[in-house]
Amino acid sequence: MSGSNSEPDIPEISTDQRVDGSASPRAYPAVCLFEDRAASVLPGFTVDAGNAEPVARICRVLDGMPLAIELAAPWLRVLSPAQLAERLDDRFALLTGGSRAAQPRHRTLRAVVDWSWQLLSEPERALGRRLAIFPGGATLAAAEQVCADLALKEGPPMTGQTFSADVLTRADVLPALSGLVGKSIVTMTDTPQMPREVERAARREGSGGPRYRMLETVRAYGLERLAEAGEEALLRDSFAGYYLDLAETADPLLRSGDQIRWFDELIAEQDNAHAALRWAIAKRDSMTALLFIRALGYYWVQLGHGEGDVLAREVLALPSPNPPTQRTAEARVICALLAAGWSYDLEAIKAPLTEAIAGLAEWGDDYGAFHPLVALAEPLLLQFLGEHERAKDHFERYVAVRDPWLRAMGWLYRAQHASELGRLDGAEADLQVAVDGFRALGEKWGTAIALTVLSDYTELRGDHAASIAALEESLALGRELSAWGDLSYVEARLAVTRARTGDLARARAELNRAILSAAEPGAKAGVDRWVALMRADLAWLEGDFAAVARCCSDVLAAIEGNRMVWWESLRARARARLALAVLAQGDAQGSRDLLAAALDSAAAWTEHPALAVVIDACACYALRHDQVGESGDAELAARLLGAAHAVRGAFDESSLDAPSARGAARDMLGIASFDAAYASMSDLGYETAIAFASKSLEE
Repeated sequence: MSGSNSEPDIPEISTDQRVDGSASPRAYPAVCLFEDRAASVLPGFTVDAGNAEPVARICRVLDGMPLAIELAAPWLRVLSPAQLAERLDDRFALLTGGSRAAQPRHRTLRAVVDWSWQLLSEPERALGRRLAIFPGGATLAAAEQVCADLALKEGPPMTGQTFSADVLTRADVLPALSGLVGKSIVTMTDTPQMPREVERAARREGSGGPRYRMLETVRAYGLERLAEAGEEALLRDSFAGYYLDLAETADPLLRSGDQIRWFDELIAEQDNAHAALRWAIAKRDSMTALLFIRALGYYWVQLGHGEGDVLAREVLALPSPNPPTQRTAEARVICALLAAGWSYDLEAIKAPLTEAIAGLAEWGDDYGAFHPLVALAEPLLLQFLGEHERAKDHFERYVAVRDPWLRAMGWLYRAQHASELGRLDGAEADLQVAVDGFRALGEKWGTAIALTVLSDYTELRGDHAASIAALEESLALGRELSAWGDLSYVEARLAVTRARTGDLARARAELNRAILSAAEPGAKAGVDRWVALMRADLAWLEGDFAAVARCCSDVLAAIEGNRMVWWESLRARARARLALAVLAQGDAQGSRDLLAAALDSAAAWTEHPALAVVIDACACYALRHDQVGESGDAELAARLLGAAHAVRGAFDESSLDAPSARGAARDMLGIASFDAAYASMSDLGYETAIAFASKSLEE
């Protein structure tokens, strides 16, 4: 906030001095200033590895304001940097001391803000306090729609509600906003605020226009003034109505050729939309809260869930609207689905999800007439309950619906479900139909997902060129979206596929990129564990068995104690790869124990590809383990490879282990004997395959 020319000693609030955590804290003038002032009251104080994070947080919370830093530093006489950072939420009460050189009215942070506030005109004050309601900043359109008096007075009457006498018409908003920018109460910016937002900001330029933001210190002050003016409840209602309308407009367009534009719009407005939803939750307005969930659900799924899961759990705890509507009934299903979290912990929400699905019956059984996310909920629940045939029946219905997005998703999920059950006939063709359907819609997220799954099938044939092409296109589409939770997983998949072609140097570079992506805030929680397993695959191809063991052990440690059934696939794969790594290092007994544990994981959850990976590893164990001073058991290995084929529905030509095991067993047995042993397992089912593999470890 700048003063007049006669008040040159009023410090500027400079956004250039903000700390965003993207570089060493000492790179920021605000941190250097804090260190200097802290040393003046606490001789010897320096910013070091032990306090850099809380010091950076202090400077970030104080927006880099020199006066605020002057006021904060003396507290280090009685508080540690970490304690001071924790207490700065109540910054106006805490920072009551000050620099002796400053004029009395500038000795508190409140005085600085209050002095500048008094320089504003009445329309500027009205708009300033109302803009404080926007945690993510506001566009001009949002400010005009939410903050003008007319918008507020159209809200529902509140018992005991007063309203400020300040007048702010829609026509007043732009000149008032101009005044706030000129006096540094508000900043105008197109500057990206999150990783991967540079491209999004460039795409938004000229569409939504600039955003108007308040420094957090000023916004906290504005919220106090808003409450004093008696406007908060009406303003928050207006705010919630605006963002609910935006979310409901965006939702169907996220499944169209305008997907990226609306995805960017919701990314830009996410903090505001979430704040509006939290207001509805705080009011226990279940109708509004559920409609927000319905409108934002697909957006959250694209992102990889995140904060949406937490909000969905809070909404699920609210009483259902009475009477319900079709839209709120749909929203209850979506809410329960999201409440399961990014890893779909259906055990935790099985009862409310079952109840919500049953609640749709009043509006018929044509899932094609419901929100598309609703259609995906029941098959997921059925798979969790082990009712695979009923789940398959649902997918059969979806491929015939009118909604082209749900139809494409039906083809995708039908193929994915077939893979999980080892029923591959026609599944790759289904995936191609899904890819074509999403492409026709211009739906990049759906296309990227379908291409990633398609690469699983091309890899089974060992067609690395087709797999690389599919994964490269999937990545290109995901990067256009700029915030796809599965992006790092696909990057790692591409790296390992390149490694299988022998391009190890490029694979290593791409895998390192995937590891960094998995650590970014926008990555889906848990995806780093899958990336770590693929890192083990690359280490295996490089012949570094000790590194393989470390990676697999890290994965297993990360999911230790988590008994959610969806993790059993990862646990089984990690144990199988670790078993072969310790076998390669000479520990046959350790390998055998790990393979037995891997089979236990596969038995806990019916996923055929994961079990096939474990049985292929058992075949390698049968060949390489010398129990009695003789060569390995080639016939047993051949039968195990046949069992893996029966479970998976195909031989995995891209496996790191199975092709070499097949070659070794053929050489030892001869082609005819190998083929006979291999074919003898063709009718094996899931449970009998586990029993056979378990028995093989005893022989």
